[in-house]
Amino acid sequence: MANTRNGKVSKAKKKALPKQPKRSSGPAADMDWEPPETITSNPLSNPVSAGSHVSIDSDPITPPPAAKHSGKRAAASINDSDSADEKPAPKKKKNQKEPEAKPDPNRKLVVYIPAGGDAIQRKNVTHTTSFEDLLDEIYEIVGCTDVSIKPKLSYKLSTASPKAAAISLSTETDWEGCLDEVTTVERNKKGNVSVSVHIIVSEQYLVSLLANKGKTLPSRKKKGKLQILDLEHAGSDDDDFDDGVGIMAKEAKHMEQLQKMYSHCQMCGPMKVCKISAAGGHQPLSNNQLRGWSRSLAAETHGVTLQSPPKAAMFAMFFKNFGANGPAAPTVQPQSPFGAMNPLMGVNPFGFMAPWMQGVPPAFGGNTMTSALAYGTPSTSVRTSTVPASSPRASGSSLSATLPSSDPPDMDTANPYPEIDAFISSLSLHHAKRNLTQYISRFDDLDFYNIDEISKLGTAAELIRLFGMSDGNAFFLFAQVKLEMKRVDRIIRAARA
Repeated sequence: MANTRNGKVSKAKKKALPKQPKRSSGPAADMDWEPPETITSNPLSNPVSAGSHVSIDSDPITPPPAAKHSGKRAAASINDSDSADEKPAPKKKKNQKEPEAKPDPNRKLVVYIPAGGDAIQRKNVTHTTSFEDLLDEIYEIVGCTDVSIKPKLSYKLSTASPKAAAISLSTETDWEGCLDEVTTVERNKKGNVSVSVHIIVSEQYLVSLLANKGKTLPSRKKKGKLQILDLEHAGSDDDDFDDGVGIMAKEAKHMEQLQKMYSHCQMCGPMKVCKISAAGGHQPLSNNQLRGWSRSLAAETHGVTLQSPPKAAMFAMFFKNFGANGPAAPTVQPQSPFGAMNPLMGVNPFGFMAPWMQGVPPAFGGNTMTSALAYGTPSTSVRTSTVPASSPRASGSSLSATLPSSDPPDMDTANPYPEIDAFISSLSLHHAKRNLTQYISRFDDLDFYNIDEISKLGTAAELIRLFGMSDGNAFFLFAQVKLEMKRVDRIIRAARA
């Protein structure tokens, strides 16, 4: 009998035990294999020696747990190779906003522009309108296209409060900022509000514009008088314009004073303006005489008052010793450097009087061809006849026959614009550094005689090409020609009125 101490089973006992089946690997073995029943040896079935007792208990054998497989897991493992290259679709956020559509750049924008007085004109533009095109529209509506001094512009949106400050509108950047502001307001209002732009021009400029054009000034609600600006010469180097104060406004004021003072004659009636001459007769005052008198008052000419007219040929009948002590009235129509219409041209391109006439009474009027020459106009072709003081022609009644007519000259038969040589000579007095007189002979060589012929060239570039001028001189001369022609045109229109 085998020794059974220390729990060891004898070989014979081991043979009596049934054989355990071998475990096979794989999923099938895990699912089909069942553990054998527990076998406990009976100690009475195998007698042992006396005094010994052996019990054999075999530990139960517990198989490992079966592996759990999921169908989804298997399916995922099969499709891993197919889905490895695919990116997951992005999830849409709940509060994500749709991108805003850009506004149409060609949409209309309403711009309100002052049109003189209390009138305002509506103009439709688009968001693609350039600043230059906008300025052209504004200047045309305001009426300052042919004026040298342009207004300072500002704007307000229709949605701005009445107390909000106006925003400057002087550059392309300012205009772009205005359009951006309109777009922002429309976006914030979600298209429920139509935004318009109000262009602002100062009241002083609008009133000055009317005064310079000779129109009736509107009544002002505010107290106080506005300073009338000279929109043709403000800011120039010529000091004869009283620091920008408008000569034309002063002329209108003095013209009204003269008409009131000399329209109460009981003999001539209220419809005529007359003044007692040096001979004691009633001398009617023509429009040309009133205009020349008022202009001399506006220029503060020495010795000229509301009672005493300028000592010029057109007022000779009001001075006893005019023939002996003053310039005599010429008997012929002289030719002057300014062409056939010298009296209208008896002023320099910068304003009131020609440089050679400074310090002497100016002469004005529609066809007073002699007045400018009588006070020292440099011309070698002028021939005048001196009238003795004792001559019968010195009397007021007979002398009036020698005075020129107050009718305006025939503009169709004479060139009203200054001759080029006289015009350039006048410019050179104020701008000697430019040495413009060097080009006079060149103009004569090419048969250019009056300044309107320069204007017909079209651009300053032609002056550079034809006359060899520097760029600066060409642009300067061309601009001055344009200004002078506008000034002459205004005088012609006034003479025809």
